[in-house]
Amino acid sequence: MPNNVDDRDFYCTLCFDVFFYPVTLPCKHRFCKDCFDNHVKCNGFTCPLCRARLSNWIRKLNQTNANIVDSKFWETVQNIYPKEVEKRRNGDVDGELSSVLINAGSPQKNYGPKLRLAAPGEIRLEYEDFLRKQEEDLKRREDESFRLSQPLIQMIEEHEKREEEERRKQLEEQLLADEELARRLLEEETHPVKVTVSDRTACTNEKSSHS
Repeated sequence: MPNNVDDRDFYCTLCFDVFFYPVTLPCKHRFCKDCFDNHVKCNGFTCPLCRARLSNWIRKLNQTNANIVDSKFWETVQNIYPKEVEKRRNGDVDGELSSVLINAGSPQKNYGPKLRLAAPGEIRLEYEDFLRKQEEDLKRREDESFRLSQPLIQMIEEHEKREEEERRKQLEEQLLADEELARRLLEEETHPVKVTVSDRTACTNEKSSHS
C-alpha cells in the first residue's frame, strides 16, 4: 500500500469495512452500495452523515438507469486493498475501521461527520420542485403520446372523409334518378298516348283475323 494513502478514505463508516462497490454522493461522502441502499430503504433519501437530501439525485438515477457505483474509485480500492476486497467477495466481513481510525492520522484532526440542517423552507421548496418536475414529465409523456397518435388519427379522418364522399355521391345519384323518374311520370300525365282511327281499325282487323 502507498505511504501517502490514508486508510480512512477507503473504509465505509456504515459497515466499518473497506469499501465494496463504493457510491459517491453529491455531498462527496462515500458508502458501500449495499450500505447506502439499506440506509435509503430504512431512513429515506438523505446522506447518512450530513443529512443532505438526495431525492432529486436518486430520481434522476432511476430515470436514466445510471450505474450508481463510482467505478474509478472502486478500481482504486481494488488495487490498494486486493485482499480485503477478496474477503468481502467471499462474505468475510470483519469490520476493521475502528483500529484503523485509532492508529492512523493525527488526533487533533476532527474526522467526525459534518452535519447540515435544512434551511427554513428548504424541504418545502424541494417538494414543490419535485411536483413541478413530475408535472413536466407528465406533460412530456402526454405530448409524446399525442405525437405518436397523430398518424392514426389522420388515417381515421381520411377514411371517414372517403366514406362521407362516397355517401354524398350515392345520394346525388339517387336524387338524379328520382328527378328523372318524376320527370317521366309528369310527361306521361301531361301528354297521354292518343289512339287514332287507323289504330282502332288495325286493332279490329287483327281481332277478325284471329277469329
